[in-house]
Amino acid sequence: MPRHPAKSGADRSQKWIQVAVNDAAVLLNERIANVLCCTDDRTITWFSPLSEDDYAEYSDGEFLELLGLAKHKQRLADFWPSRGPHWDALGRTESGRIVLVEAKAYIAELLSGGSDASVRSLDRIRCALIETRMSLGVGNHNDWDGEFFQAANRSAYLYFLRDLCKEEAFLVYVCFVNAPDVPKPATEAQWQGALELLDAYLGASNHRLKRFKTAVFINPLEELHV
Repeated sequence: MPRHPAKSGADRSQKWIQVAVNDAAVLLNERIANVLCCTDDRTITWFSPLSEDDYAEYSDGEFLELLGLAKHKQRLADFWPSRGPHWDALGRTESGRIVLVEAKAYIAELLSGGSDASVRSLDRIRCALIETRMSLGVGNHNDWDGEFFQAANRSAYLYFLRDLCKEEAFLVYVCFVNAPDVPKPATEAQWQGALELLDAYLGASNHRLKRFKTAVFINPLEELHV
């Protein structure tokens, strides 16, 4: 299903991004605006995950509809098979910039494992990843459909929106620092190191869309006041 209501009792990154979007949007917006250098565009309207919408996450064509980008649905269907990424949060700035959020509460969440798609869908996914890598100048020796498949497909969607759809999209990792409900809480420095290693593994440290992918760091106990 392209709309994914949250299960009751969310925890870890799902819980914290729900709190950030619904109860601390001013903080979240300011943090994102600062890293994107959008000093004149600090207001972000969040479309998910909203409390009045069952904290639902969206994928496939419905995530485009939610962002007012329904005109690109067929292009997405041609680029990527159904059951694509579930976005942890989706928003648009006042000027129309698109904000795609991947939320993480501990470093091991970066290890997603490979795709569980069917053979037919996996062939299409690999074609999309190869297209993305070639366009970005990333060598074919980099394993984009292995342990870090989730990170790779998020980059592929950034390529899809910016290059194929000509939309001003940004991919933001919202990393929760010293989260209290995870196996191994991480400091901001540890998060930064882990994300740098992830990019290095994927060969994505300096590709031309790198400046449209960034990370912000929030300490839930100190800054979300829950």
